Amino acid sequence: MYKSSLYIGCGFLLLYSGYNALQTLLPLERPTVGPLTIALSYVAYSLAALILPASTPLLRRCALTISAITFVFWIWATTQQDWVLAVASVLNGAGAGVLWTTEGAWLASITSEVPEQAGRVSSIVLVCFHAATIAGQLSAHYLQAFYWQALLTAGLATLLFLCAPNSWLGCGQSHGWYKFKALVSSPWLEQLAAIVLFGWTSALIWVGMPEYLADQLVWGYCAFAATSVVTFLIAGWAVDRWPRRYLVWLACGLHCMLWGFVATVEAESALAIGCMAVAGLANSLLNQTIVHWQMTMIEAELRPSAFAAQVFVYCLAYASGAALVAWQIRLLLWQTACFALLPIYFAN
Repeated sequence: MYKSSLYIGCGFLLLYSGYNALQTLLPLERPTVGPLTIALSYVAYSLAALILPASTPLLRRCALTISAITFVFWIWATTQQDWVLAVASVLNGAGAGVLWTTEGAWLASITSEVPEQAGRVSSIVLVCFHAATIAGQLSAHYLQAFYWQALLTAGLATLLFLCAPNSWLGCGQSHGWYKFKALVSSPWLEQLAAIVLFGWTSALIWVGMPEYLADQLVWGYCAFAATSVVTFLIAGWAVDRWPRRYLVWLACGLHCMLWGFVATVEAESALAIGCMAVAGLANSLLNQTIVHWQMTMIEAELRPSAFAAQVFVYCLAYASGAALVAWQIRLLLWQTACFALLPIYFAN
């Protein structure tokens, strides 16, 4: 089980190392088109998340491989005309949606007999995902041929998924259809505000912050990713022991520190790097709180629907945040709207 999670995690590490770095550079290289194409990507991502996840090892192999190909295409498109990048972004967003729903189905299948170990298995993939940001940012900073390296690593990830041993792709499952109607009648709606908040703050970090970090870009995102690698494990422990509501308060307070810095200081300094580290902790807490809530408060048969709905809402919120960055709407004008959602959450 742990060997398969490390194998899949290495695929995510290779796939996202170049992609994450290029995505943070895009708003700087194309101030309007870059964020808009990211918004397009996340709209496609949200819709693709509603596709039923692959339920057999063969389908998982095909889904992971085809999704990885869309990443290769997007990396190539970053050097092309705007319309080519827009098309590639839509395809890549759809590929990312399929990629993560497939990862969720794979996780459920390999931990079906030991569900108490699902958190530890999942954390391996998430640690590899955030380690990819560190590897990509350092490579982009020190290697002149980073574009070619990004293409190479994404291509290697495609081969890794294509050649994955059947035994490491999990067992076959019968998922049936999503039960969104039943989900609406469940307690899931109580988490809606927190999910939207998570999507908006993620857009602020990944699309809004590059402009403010400037020449601290590499170290800012390395600090964010390194903190995420460590604190995902801490957050996983905390959500089992502390009231979720307090953790959301803590996460939002930490986010306020970051946005307060951006709104008032806007300086290229070591403080910006520290704020990105704080954002990594805040996002880890918010992410794990939402996931833990759904695993404990939603019936087992509704959890696949809850995961798909969560990704759908999160990606739409992310897309709207990226669009606001593209239209150069000041962060201070809409970060307040993020936290205005909190009374809705706490009222439930």
